[in-house]
Amino acid sequence: MNPNQPRQIFLGNISYDAKPQDVVNALCDVGVGAARVRIATHKDTGSPRGFGFLDLEPTEDRPTEEIIEFINGVEVEVFGRVLRADVAKERPPRPESAPRRDDKKRQKSKRPGGGRGKGANEFQRGRHDFDKDW
Repeated sequence: MNPNQPRQIFLGNISYDAKPQDVVNALCDVGVGAARVRIATHKDTGSPRGFGFLDLEPTEDRPTEEIIEFINGVEVEVFGRVLRADVAKERPPRPESAPRRDDKKRQKSKRPGGGRGKGANEFQRGRHDFDKDW
């Protein structure tokens, strides 16, 4: 492992009210050198998702697994919730052939009449057409 490359730890059970600086301060209070904390947010709404990632300072000489055990053992609490730490895993690449959610919304219906299954003219009968049959 490259000593200059930041090591990442997954942090779960983060309070929805917590800001990254709150988590950094709580970790520094227990003796974990946190370079940066990134809290994951929902893509569309921007609301926090309850987990994030901790980048350790390069000066932290303890192994990552030891720091994870330490965070879980000390039970670091931020806004009433105890943080859970785990090894951060690489995100698998998305397949190129899978359509994206935005592409599905843009596809138009191939049925005539707005996708109802009938032609557009069949729905254009007015009330007076029904009165004639009586």
